[in-house]
Amino acid sequence: MASQPLLDVKDLVQRYTLPRESLFRPPAQVHALNGVSVQVEAGKSLGIVGESGSGKSTFARVVMALERPTSGQVALLGRDLNRIPADQLRRAR
Repeated sequence: MASQPLLDVKDLVQRYTLPRESLFRPPAQVHALNGVSVQVEAGKSLGIVGESGSGKSTFARVVMALERPTSGQVALLGRDLNRIPADQLRRAR
């Protein structure tokens, strides 16, 4: 029987809206993360490598629940980090 992963990230998307440049056009968006999924088993580690601006820091902030994702889910031991109370989130971090 397979155990649940320590960290389970599903379809993570993070977009940032840029300041509006024109009154007649919608503001532009930066797609920092686009459908990232990862599972980390207990006792294992994960390295994130990429060019500057590729979303590594954004991924870390969203996984630590320092930012809410545009969409997707981050679960630690099966619990969605964006749905737990603040005191439990502090302990989880």
